[in-house]
Amino acid sequence: MSGDGIDESVMTSGVWRVRTASGAAYVLDMDRRTMVRERGLTNISASLRRDGGEAILLEILMCEVGKPMLLLIDLSWPGVMNTTRATTRVRSIEQIRLGDDPAA
Repeated sequence: MSGDGIDESVMTSGVWRVRTASGAAYVLDMDRRTMVRERGLTNISASLRRDGGEAILLEILMCEVGKPMLLLIDLSWPGVMNTTRATTRVRSIEQIRLGDDPAA
């Protein structure tokens, strides 16, 4: 399952890869409720806290091709209950099947 027509309403289980206009890729594990961001190789792909490491995924607020993705995450920082992660426009959304390499 990939491409247009997918949004947060169908991303209720499984593992999903979301690629953004900056070149970053987000792996969202809806079963484990985790998020991993891999920084893109473009000039507009900023370095963010926890790049390459897991963060607790509390909620997908918005995720649709052509729009920015908004995530509510817990970075496990002292004194910070949660934070919103906003991305550049989503280019693609695909479900990762068992045996697929999530980093690919």
